[in-house]
Amino acid sequence: MFGDHQSQNSIHNGVEYLEINKMCDDGEYRIKNMEDSSQDIKETETTSQPKLLIFLSEFFATALLIFMICMGCTMQIDATVLQNCLTSGFIVMILVHTFGPISGAHLNPVVTISYMIINRLSLKETFVYFIAQFLGALTGYGLLMVITPLKYYDVPGHCMTLPNPELETWQAVTCEFLLTFVLIVAACATWDTRNENSLDSVSIRFGLLIAALSIIGSPYTGTSMNPARSFGPALWKGDMRSQWIYWIGPTLGSVVGSYVYKLLFLKEAINP
Repeated sequence: MFGDHQSQNSIHNGVEYLEINKMCDDGEYRIKNMEDSSQDIKETETTSQPKLLIFLSEFFATALLIFMICMGCTMQIDATVLQNCLTSGFIVMILVHTFGPISGAHLNPVVTISYMIINRLSLKETFVYFIAQFLGALTGYGLLMVITPLKYYDVPGHCMTLPNPELETWQAVTCEFLLTFVLIVAACATWDTRNENSLDSVSIRFGLLIAALSIIGSPYTGTSMNPARSFGPALWKGDMRSQWIYWIGPTLGSVVGSYVYKLLFLKEAINP
């Protein structure tokens, strides 16, 4: 009896010992997993792609953006404003889906400025994006000129963004400011960590956003929202009129939109 009781106690104590060890091991395992996950998150946030890869991604993405947008309004005499706006949206959707995992597919210097303002990009990386985007814009329009008969692109204002002549200069700048503001706030919302579980359709959403903003703003300023997009064709055409509108308006819209989101909405996410 004593022997049986002692055996049962030993077995019971042994089971408790194993359970306690298992719990400790599980606890250590969970803590280790949490530490590993935190480290992975930290590495994901702080480790950037190689600068050459970022450069190539943004260069090709921006070149294809200008090439395809300008091709969409070349050799199509009956193309409507709606058709061109939808084309722009579809092109952005394709490029964000393709190049987004590599460099984010900014395609636009003011988007890069916003990404830097919300502390996702270093100053050095920002200039890599800038150089790639402006060179890409020049290359994209240059490629279009290579494959297109001269008579179709050698016309004043071809594929350029120009303000409606009925607008005052300040009205055109304000229009670009507001359109870009909307674009940037939407971009910041996409980058918000509270939205990290709903990124599967981001390319579609941005494509539709660009199409909608283009439809709204085209009668006013051509809806550039992108200094590189305006700069590429203008430099090739040697026609820099009104260029400053498409630099000042979108840049201010980006800065203001980024800080509005960062100070008003990201602050709430940190301190709910």
